[in-house]
Amino acid sequence: MWDGGEAFGRHEGVEAVAQMVRDAGSQINFSAHFVMNELIDVDGDRATGKWWLLMPCTVNSDSGGEAQWIMAAYDDEYAKIDGRWLIKSTKLDVKVFAPHSKGWAEA
Repeated sequence: MWDGGEAFGRHEGVEAVAQMVRDAGSQINFSAHFVMNELIDVDGDRATGKWWLLMPCTVNSDSGGEAQWIMAAYDDEYAKIDGRWLIKSTKLDVKVFAPHSKGWAEA
């Protein structure tokens, strides 16, 4: 499960998440994901992760591309299955999705 909230929607299952990633290119034609300050807590074959995202991006619009900033928090759940760590779920909590020209203070 990948839950992007109001900004990006909720997608259940491998194929739905893969389709969301494929479709994202029609909305965002450039992005750089700077993911930082990870906190990972492991408890046996389960784990949780928290990450911060700073993402400059170019969002498609009727007038062309617009430079924007996304600032968000990731909350992940992981499971160890057959000796491999897999992502069980990802929740993206978007704090700011703002045009670069206006900055995040006005968002």
